[in-house]
Amino acid sequence: MEKIAILLLMLLVMTGAEAKQFLVVPLARSSNPTITEGWLYSQQEQQIHGYPNHKGIDFACSYGTAVYAATDGWAIQSFHSRLLPERLWQGKTVGYALGHFVQIWHPEQQKYTCYGHLSRVAESIPCLRPVQSKAQPHDWDPKGIYLVSGVAPDGAVWIRRGDLVGYVGDSGLTWGYDETPDQRPDREQFPSWDEPHLHFEVYTRDAQGQKNVWFDPFCLYSTAEAYNLSNPVGVSELWLFDQNHNILWAR
Repeated sequence: MEKIAILLLMLLVMTGAEAKQFLVVPLARSSNPTITEGWLYSQQEQQIHGYPNHKGIDFACSYGTAVYAATDGWAIQSFHSRLLPERLWQGKTVGYALGHFVQIWHPEQQKYTCYGHLSRVAESIPCLRPVQSKAQPHDWDPKGIYLVSGVAPDGAVWIRRGDLVGYVGDSGLTWGYDETPDQRPDREQFPSWDEPHLHFEVYTRDAQGQKNVWFDPFCLYSTAEAYNLSNPVGVSELWLFDQNHNILWAR
């Protein structure tokens, strides 16, 4: 009883400004997401990408599932797509990267969160137009979103925890941003295609605006099998918990 009372007191304390320093799962509990990729890629994904570090968490759920802000911050959207080297897949054009995504700068945490592979972004979040490279015409990269002016990217809007960010999709993967729910590629022909999911990252940026430190929200630095949405382990979790030490959800 004493332990429960202490946890309740901690929760009450964190319901104010201090709670904004912590994240909630950026989905509704009813969406029933499954973690399909953890901090390190599965062997199949390592073969596709050519490196082991995922540096994020993939929450797989139905196409079109609503995605919500993990905590308060400045939000902006853009699009990011690249092609993998064709030699990896015998000349086949295979796309990857974040697709439609939202980046949120959280001044209380001094960290960013990123929500990638969205099918659609909330209309309230302004778009920073990506730049097309002349050297690589298929590379759409939002260069300006990496730079911080003061405490927020230029043009960003303030949103609060639980506000709509967008909807789960599979943009940035094989079909780029033109995919629709009824057009699913043959996985043998297009091995980089993945099920609809939210790619979720937490990171900081250096003085030049480049990502320099990534944080595993579950503090496990391991594969998908190591994560548990109900009772994660780790010594410095970024999540906001209820009195039973379960992660709180955005909705």
